[in-house]
Amino acid sequence: MGVNETEMPGVLVDSVIADSPAEKGGLLKGDIITEFNDVEIKTPFDLLTQIIRQNCGELINIKIYRNSGFMDFELQLEECPPELR
Repeated sequence: MGVNETEMPGVLVDSVIADSPAEKGGLLKGDIITEFNDVEIKTPFDLLTQIIRQNCGELINIKIYRNSGFMDFELQLEECPPELR
């Protein structure tokens, strides 16, 4: 999943890797991640900080902004494939 900062507080998803937890969980290119496990996300660093605090296999909640509305998703974290590290 590629991310960028946005004008709206949050992190823009600029790509979603096929068969990744993000894709499996329903995230789409263009979504803006605004919360991760009830923690407000404003920058890519905020998102990374929250991700590395979790363990592989854990279920996490993400709030995103899409098409003028907010949506909640539950994702299961997986280890990043070696070719993407």
